[in-house]
Amino acid sequence: MATKVQNTQLAFDGSAVTRSRFRFAPGEYDELRELAAEHRVECDFHYNDDPHAGARVLYLRPERERQPIFKLVYDDPWDEPGNGRYSDTICEWCNDNGYAEENDFGPFYCERGQHAVIQRNPSNGWRGYEVNDPEADDDEYTPCCVGCAQRFYKQHGHPREQMDEGQRVRCDFYDHSELRELGWTEGQAFFRNSRSADELEEYHDYCLALIGDGNIVLTDQGTTGIGMGGPDDVTVWFKPS
Repeated sequence: MATKVQNTQLAFDGSAVTRSRFRFAPGEYDELRELAAEHRVECDFHYNDDPHAGARVLYLRPERERQPIFKLVYDDPWDEPGNGRYSDTICEWCNDNGYAEENDFGPFYCERGQHAVIQRNPSNGWRGYEVNDPEADDDEYTPCCVGCAQRFYKQHGHPREQMDEGQRVRCDFYDHSELRELGWTEGQAFFRNSRSADELEEYHDYCLALIGDGNIVLTDQGTTGIGMGGPDDVTVWFKPS
């Protein structure tokens, strides 16, 4: 494609310096531009106002094993781990500085499923997908996606020791039709008018009684917090263990 041209020049001190350059035939510059465009990649997480950030646009180097910019692939929590529904392009600099995790729709790492998951529902923007692991106590935090958490609760229910210790209410938005198909029964609602200590104790006692009768239990959040004007309550569901 290119012709290498060398010439020798004399320096001020009398020494000879050999200089090389490449000469391109007509039309070859356009071929180079097309080749460069094929490898041109833009980082999705770059902040233009960060004076320390590197270049937003980088070029892949096929001959190199480690690339300066690459695809970041992560999952939707409702699919099985490894589905890879979402992807973004990120440069080494942004990846090393945690910019992907700072983005509301970037990934976080779910310890239970051992996979990266999008942090928030991209369809509505308010539904967070990160919760504490179902088997972690309130005084510890182990990131878990809502998909893995719900799969655990639907199979095992709330761990009894969390009810014994009076830990906080672990609730989520469940599909009621799916729960019924899986054999769950809708039980009592709590916190319709308050979140007093007495009602929290009543909630735990109710769940413990169901567990004592040979059931597993989970807690549905219903319309709480999603702007539908419904009561600010939660409902216990149960099924035989």
